[in-house]
Amino acid sequence: MPLSDANLKELETMGAPQVRLHVSQWSGRGLGADIGGFKTGDMLRGDILDWLVAKDRAEKRFQGWMLFWASVQIRSARYECPLWPLADVSITPLNVRFRE
Repeated sequence: MPLSDANLKELETMGAPQVRLHVSQWSGRGLGADIGGFKTGDMLRGDILDWLVAKDRAEKRFQGWMLFWASVQIRSARYECPLWPLADVSITPLNVRFRE
């Protein structure tokens, strides 16, 4: 049985680390085990784990894009800044600070 909108909203509100901790504290084993303690009622362990996997993948994808755009910015700052060896480039756009 897939998670309802209310279940998804509760999981989003709790956040992945808290959900992971909550699931680890329940003794039911297997993907079909009911995990209680939620405001919206019991949920299946397998459904919760699927949600956690999706969250982890989305987080890794987000981090990958952040690193990609940071590297693009640093590379472009090298070409735009005539004093590149003296510049300390941070990851925020258009923020070049010179070392003292």
